[in-house]
Order: sequence, then structure tokens, then C-alpha cells
Amino acid sequence: MNAEVFSSFCPRITMFNHLNENNALPKGESYGRRLAANYELEYVLWGNGKLLINDVEYPTTRGTVFFRKPGMWVEGIGCYYSYSFHFDFNCNMETPEDLETLPVVCCPEEAAELEACFTKLYQIQFNRDTCYHLTAKSLIMTILSIMVTEWGKEKKRSKFRPTVSANIEKSIHYIEEHYQEEIKTQRLAQESGYSLYHFIRVFKEYTGMTPVEYINMCRVTKAKALLVESSCSIDEIVKRCGFNNNSYFFRIFKKYVGATPSLYRKTYSGRHHR
Repeated sequence: MNAEVFSSFCPRITMFNHLNENNALPKGESYGRRLAANYELEYVLWGNGKLLINDVEYPTTRGTVFFRKPGMWVEGIGCYYSYSFHFDFNCNMETPEDLETLPVVCCPEEAAELEACFTKLYQIQFNRDTCYHLTAKSLIMTILSIMVTEWGKEKKRSKFRPTVSANIEKSIHYIEEHYQEEIKTQRLAQESGYSLYHFIRVFKEYTGMTPVEYINMCRVTKAKALLVESSCSIDEIVKRCGFNNNSYFFRIFKKYVGATPSLYRKTYSGRHHR
């Protein structure tokens, strides 16, 4: 997929919605089966429901983006919260065939930027100033750019030799199981049978991140969950997530999430305690 295919698009939003604690259906209830008339982007803010797209079932996990195309059958089953937008790419131009090859589901490793884009896109629907169309186009293009990048990573991973994939996946599994502990990149390299330099290079080609960045991402992901799903103090979260000290935790958390831990907790904890 060539991202340049989007350069001439002028998206026009035809419908938008925000499912939240005030209007989402209870768990197990259906929003009804319908046929998509336009392109649709939906970002899941929270959920334990599911979406059926052309009768294929997908869990509504937080951070997941669904990209639906005209002619797809869609059925949402509660409970989940999300932002969704229906739009045309260009009312005066046929949609390129390349667009039809894009997957339905995208699960970015770090979804903070996507969530910020969806949030702003929703907010500007209520304040359509003179820059509205330009801002809306910019946000949709940013969302699509992030998604195309993520799909590219998955496609690239599938091209790795089985032995390389197995070695890197083994390191990834170790990091995800031992993020609370001190993890040395040198040890990961040795366990994989690579030199330190070669391991770092291959790991980044495979994941899009260096080993240290991936370790920090895992720790921040766990910290985000603890902030919104528990009453743990910041000090306890720092220890449970493998950070050396509070100042380093605050710096890394803000770098990856774009907000301080306290602001993140204040913003999102209510969505998990209804």
C-alpha cells in the first residue's frame, strides 16, 4: 500500500458518534446489523464487547481501530465505548483499488497519538469554524498515515526468515514476561545468538523499536492499566512496572503517552468504574 494514494483525497464526514457510559448498550445487546454506506473509522476507547464485520468477529479491545468500507455488513455488540466517523474520500473521484486492500483491523503498539486525533476530530464537530474542513482533513490523514505505517510493519515482519522471527519473538516474549525486572539488552542478544549490534538492528527492523524502547513501551502499557484499573499509588506502580525511580518513570510515561500519570488517571479511570 502506497501512502501517496491518500494525497489527493478530500474527506467529507457524513456522520459521527461517541459511544460512552451514557449511551452505550449493555453487555451482549446488539446495535443491529447494517450495511456500511460510506467508509468508516472507529476507535475503541474501552470495551469488552465485539464487532461483527462481514460476519467475522473482532473483540473491541481498547486502542483498536476498525477501517470499514462501503458494502461491508457491520454489527456492534455491547459493551464498548468508541469514536466513529463515516466519510467519503472524494465525492468527485473513484476510490483507488489500493484502498480496498487495507485490513479491517489495526492494533497499534502505541495508540496515544491515534486517540488524540480521534478525540480532536470529535470535538471539532461542535465548533465548525473557518478552518474546520482543513483541520478535519489533516486529522483523518494523520490517522490513516499511522494505520498504514502499522500495517507496513506487520507486512514487513511476515517477510522475515522463520529463524529470525522465532529468535526475536522469543526476546519479545521474555520482555513481556519479565518487564518488572532489570533487562539487559546484552543478555537478550546472547540468548538470541546474535552480536549486540546485530540484535539491536534486527530487533528494530522487526518491531520498529529498539529493545530499550520496547521494554519501556511494555512498562508504560502496564502502568497505564494500573492507573485506570487500580488504586495503586504512583510509588507502587513505579516498582511494579520495573522503573528505577519516579523521575525516570514520569519522563518516560509522558514521552510515550503525552500526559503525566496523574492526568492520565484522572482522564480515564472513570471509564473503568461505572
